Amino acid sequence: MPMEAEPFKLDAVGLSLPIPKGARADVSEIGGVVTVQISSADKLWVTNIQTPRARAEMLSVMQATDQLIEQFVKAAPIQSAVTGEVIGTEAVLIETRRELKIDGSKEPGERFTFAIPRQNNPKERVVQGYSVFRPLPDQFVIFEVVTGEANWPAAKAAYEIMVAGAKFEDPSKLIEERAAAVGTGAAMLKQWTSADWIKAIHEDQRWYRLYEPAPSEAAAGNAGANTDNATEWGYRGVRYWRGTRDEVARPGINHDITPTNPEGTLCQIDSRIFIRRGGTALGSSTGTSTLQIVDSRATYFVADDGKQELWSLVATMGAPVAMNADSTNPAAGTPAPPAKTGGGSVQVFRETGARSGRTLTISLSAPGEPASVIKPLIQGEGYLSQAWAQLLPRMMVRMGIGRQASQEAGFYVYRTDARTITLRRDTITPDPKGRGMFVVTTRTREDPKGQVSVLNAEGDLLRTELSDGRVWKPTTPMELFRLYKSKGLPTGGDAPASSAPSTTAPSAPPTPKPTPEPAPTPRGRRVPGVER
Repeated sequence: MPMEAEPFKLDAVGLSLPIPKGARADVSEIGGVVTVQISSADKLWVTNIQTPRARAEMLSVMQATDQLIEQFVKAAPIQSAVTGEVIGTEAVLIETRRELKIDGSKEPGERFTFAIPRQNNPKERVVQGYSVFRPLPDQFVIFEVVTGEANWPAAKAAYEIMVAGAKFEDPSKLIEERAAAVGTGAAMLKQWTSADWIKAIHEDQRWYRLYEPAPSEAAAGNAGANTDNATEWGYRGVRYWRGTRDEVARPGINHDITPTNPEGTLCQIDSRIFIRRGGTALGSSTGTSTLQIVDSRATYFVADDGKQELWSLVATMGAPVAMNADSTNPAAGTPAPPAKTGGGSVQVFRETGARSGRTLTISLSAPGEPASVIKPLIQGEGYLSQAWAQLLPRMMVRMGIGRQASQEAGFYVYRTDARTITLRRDTITPDPKGRGMFVVTTRTREDPKGQVSVLNAEGDLLRTELSDGRVWKPTTPMELFRLYKSKGLPTGGDAPASSAPSTTAPSAPPTPKPTPEPAPTPRGRRVPGVER
């Protein structure tokens, strides 16, 4: 079975493992617990990796496995038609194995596999396999594979290769590497002056197209050469300017500089996003899917002394719109009449962050959730403001980092998707072909595979490849408009009403950029004595 050239890494627990070619790995974090979902390229199986912590009673791997098996037996009971009493179980234990060993785990793991009737179709069975490890006294790592019974042979082969190839690294080594990276990043931040950051900004608005290369082009390493065959996922516009803190709320208006309204740099990012649910993917010749248009504007400010920052993020999501595949243009989808779901309402998401020194306060507002305030803790050195985080790869190039040899630096950055401060590691490498370009790989806890950016000697972005294979590339408003019109994709006239600031590109209506539906929460059985 062909595997990806680079193993998937989950630094949170020191885990690395091979994954099948084309498989997608999504990482999420809730309450400090990291979960991974690996989906096969053909969507026939899913492997979840859960990282629960052990509580004081310290269950052994054998005890945890026994309790998981007991839960499966109870989950599919056979009841007496006469008395209603449980007389058996429909769960079938099809595989059990003791003494499962992988590198770096001092305690042997255990594996078992059950087949249980599918809830919506009892005639079909779902196969769920588990491998349980405890690499550290207070840390469990649980692998779970889920698939239909007919697909079990193929899923089992991939699952066994992944688990057999898994390795746990020495936690002390990971801590040392992380500390070294953060130390390097903190030293850079101390060395770089506000004048250095100001010289690095570009005040012209720059536009970037997000697309998925056609499979044949991606395989040939010629991603995006033929724009007609690529699948369009959208755009964003980025600009910087000099101003004051108050311009986050009212950009472009002159304000007096005061201690509470310091001078600094602002960054504004406008984007349009499609969220797709159901149906078939855009680019197929049959079927429909529903798309929701999301407009967003993020404005970030950082004071020249770095001690204050403020940002505002507003996103609006319209009602779903049905998209019919266009058989005459396989790279496009055309809008059908608006879907009836959603009621035509516009949902508004808001995030406001304010920092003074090491105190960070973030206000959150989302549909269906009560307004909340969080205060992520800034620990140690190496914290990077939101405004400068957007500019970091360009800054590294312009400051001569990585000019002679590869160099890694770590920074702590607040992430909206995780709602916490997380470690970001950037590795810059000079172009091995000596063309004066640089490659910057950015990894986070939520995206361990990372994104790879190519920049020229001036620090201008030439392309960024995301971990899922999609690509950001510079473009112009007119080129965007022409491309989307030629593919029949929604432009400004198809956008829902929005209370967010307009994201219209100059001389062209805004264009959409779909993003995949978030991965579902991994299924899993709760082990008593283990906290998720």
